[in-house]
Amino acid sequence: KTDEVNWGVTAGVAVTSEFELFGAKGSVEFSVKESTGGSHSVTHSKSTSYLRGQSLTLGKSLPYVTPGGALVFGLVDKYKISRDKTPAKLHMKCVNKDDYVADTTVKVNSDFYQPPRFWSLYDTLTRDQCSRKDDIYECVCGVRDRYSNYVGDKDKIKNAFDACFNY
Repeated sequence: KTDEVNWGVTAGVAVTSEFELFGAKGSVEFSVKESTGGSHSVTHSKSTSYLRGQSLTLGKSLPYVTPGGALVFGLVDKYKISRDKTPAKLHMKCVNKDDYVADTTVKVNSDFYQPPRFWSLYDTLTRDQCSRKDDIYECVCGVRDRYSNYVGDKDKIKNAFDACFNY
């Protein structure tokens, strides 16, 4: 949005002198006129920008001897920032090259995650356990399903995993 103001001033003076000389009439006029003016513009703009980014790189390598079973658990911390009026500085450069800084606020919404941490469980089947491999597989899948969203003591998960191989 631009608001513009134009202005001008004109001032003048005129002097007229009439005369009569030897029966002839005449006049002389002298005038001075001065004009000045200018304009002043004020521009206001509103800018809204959005930044959206996403990056996902996760990995864990777990070597184990087959036949056997393994589970990998990962933990990641999520941080959320949501604030309507975050203090910010607005830096402006005027037409006359003057710099101007104003305090303002901006809306901030951000989710970010810490790097993940992994821990794993694995075991190898013995000759005797190979005949029960289907039961062990079902048990390990059950541990995964029961504890996928579990927040608590890791020993509880480890004991449940070990129980799959030890019955």
